[in-house]
Amino acid sequence: MLYFGNKAKEVSGLINAITFNIEKVLNDKELSKLLSIGLLKGKGGLALYYYYYSKLSNNHVYNNKASEILVEINNNFEKTGENFTFHSGIAGLGWLIEHLKRNDFIYADTNNILSEVDKYLNKIMISYYDSDYFDFLYGSLGLSLYFLKRNCSDEITNNILNQLIALKLWEKTKYKWLGSNQKIREIDLGLAHGVSGIICVLCKLYNKQKNKKRVTECITENVNFLISIANNISKSIFSFPNFLSINNSKIETISTLGWTHGDLPVGISIYLAGKTTGNKLWQNKAIEIILHTCKRKDYTEEIKGIYNISLCIGTAGIAHIYHRMYLYTGIEMFKESAIYWFDKTMALYIKQSDKIKLFTEKDKLQERVELLYGQAGVGLALISTISNIEPCWDECFLLS
Repeated sequence: MLYFGNKAKEVSGLINAITFNIEKVLNDKELSKLLSIGLLKGKGGLALYYYYYSKLSNNHVYNNKASEILVEINNNFEKTGENFTFHSGIAGLGWLIEHLKRNDFIYADTNNILSEVDKYLNKIMISYYDSDYFDFLYGSLGLSLYFLKRNCSDEITNNILNQLIALKLWEKTKYKWLGSNQKIREIDLGLAHGVSGIICVLCKLYNKQKNKKRVTECITENVNFLISIANNISKSIFSFPNFLSINNSKIETISTLGWTHGDLPVGISIYLAGKTTGNKLWQNKAIEIILHTCKRKDYTEEIKGIYNISLCIGTAGIAHIYHRMYLYTGIEMFKESAIYWFDKTMALYIKQSDKIKLFTEKDKLQERVELLYGQAGVGLALISTISNIEPCWDECFLLS
């Protein structure tokens, strides 16, 4: 918990306001139709929020509302069409069902529900890997996370590892991951689309793979690569750019502070690698990297990308990563930084709530309520600031 007393009541009031706004959108037939059924960008994420809110409020009405959304998703499953992604397609919804089952939100035979999905997504995942489309939100990494959440076969985990190893680019005795944009030939260092995301998926793979030595070698090569390109923090306000060109020249003069790119996702991926493999040096390096970002509080207006409150590229994502690191390490500076950014999130929510909008194809304004881009994600992040509810939902953001 981060907040107590009157401040906790204030946070609780904001969470209730978020819940009201989500209900308002879902109860508006026109606006509700404009939402997809996906996890990170759709009604799947709203169901996830409702389950956690029900647990916080001890109000089973929201548990029922979440169940109603799941029924709607099931009835409209074909609307995902050719969307297999973790972001808004079948893989994300499959992860959601498994997550809800494992955390006792629902009681269901997920093997019965998802067995056909497994067969289908395995073929799609292989095709994505064969096309070097390893993006987490939209490509093979997201599908890999789905399978690693499931009790998948050794054959599938071996294939995932082999495919990730095959993605390496050999140059000057270092392994590097090519970013998804092969034409530019740059390396994306972030969680959503790049190296940090790959490392986090490898950490999940480590816990499933019998050949841990092989996975550890793969993790080691890539963590060492990230550490090797870090800026000298005594001379720079940030450690990592968002992207790196293929010849190791950093192509950005500032890096984002947020979930997708920059020091926070790179740092937490290195920390999780250390935590998973028992490497204290990596854990300490990650702590050093993330502690350095705590100095950036006074640069709010100049930090690239911070213009909303979302988990994706906004203040809630920053706050939640600091909170996660506090839960992992108990370091007070992370707690202080989490509170700072959650306070900013709440202030922005109150001040700019009319700007949390989305223009639709019908040119109507819709409040952004999705998990990745809107209020459901903000609400989920806030829930654990006033309760002892473990934010294990953030596995779908590769943070646990």
